[in-house]
Amino acid sequence: YLVNTIKVAVENYNLSEDKKEKSGLKYGIKHLMRQVPHPPQLWSVEAKKFADKNNIPYDLTWHQQPKYDPGRKNLLAEHKVPLEEVFKKLLKDPNNAEQILLNNNTIVWVTKEEDSRLTKLGYRSNRPDPDKAYEEAGIQIVF
Repeated sequence: YLVNTIKVAVENYNLSEDKKEKSGLKYGIKHLMRQVPHPPQLWSVEAKKFADKNNIPYDLTWHQQPKYDPGRKNLLAEHKVPLEEVFKKLLKDPNNAEQILLNNNTIVWVTKEEDSRLTKLGYRSNRPDPDKAYEEAGIQIVF
């Protein structure tokens, strides 16, 4: 039902001509996209080292993070393909929403420093080739 709701919202976004309405729909779609179940998470080498040193489980969720990383000071759960990129793909092909979401919904745990490198390289929300972006930022993903 969640994927179908996203699909219908994207179709309505494409039909709407009202800027404020489109803004609200986009906000809602991105919020719903965060609720779609993720495949197994990936970890960068540096984030994994931090997890190992601090006895953090590899199946860590965003909601559990404060228990292991108070104040979320060290780790960041990053969408490998930023939500903005997934949103653009959905706009082009809403009928394929389920496949788009399944193929582009991977979470990568990175350190805050690694995330800063992605941002400095211009990859905050624009990352058409995620593997290239991570490579340019010197981020190695282990699993």
